[in-house]
Amino acid sequence: RRFEAENDERLAAVEDFELSCPGLGSLVWPGVTDLRGLPGKLDGVVKFGSHEVLLYPDLPEALKPRPGEALNKRFIYTMENVWARDKRTGSYLTDARSVAAFRAQ
Repeated sequence: RRFEAENDERLAAVEDFELSCPGLGSLVWPGVTDLRGLPGKLDGVVKFGSHEVLLYPDLPEALKPRPGEALNKRFIYTMENVWARDKRTGSYLTDARSVAAFRAQ
């Protein structure tokens, strides 16, 4: 759901906010999150990369929200297109049998 058009009252208490970047992953902030001030700014606040996500990457520490405020709180990060590697060969395990064996370890 797009939230740019939402009013401040609704943005103050967004339940289970989710943000995704196809091919890289998704983030979910469980519970209530205050998103006021973020519409139109998410590209600068959240940066997805290969095997990583950065929050507030361009802000000095002094200007970042305090822990527990806005997006600076615990979230669930689900990565996409991340594969286990064979310890001997270093190659990616992409076939179902190898992935199942890896998970069983």
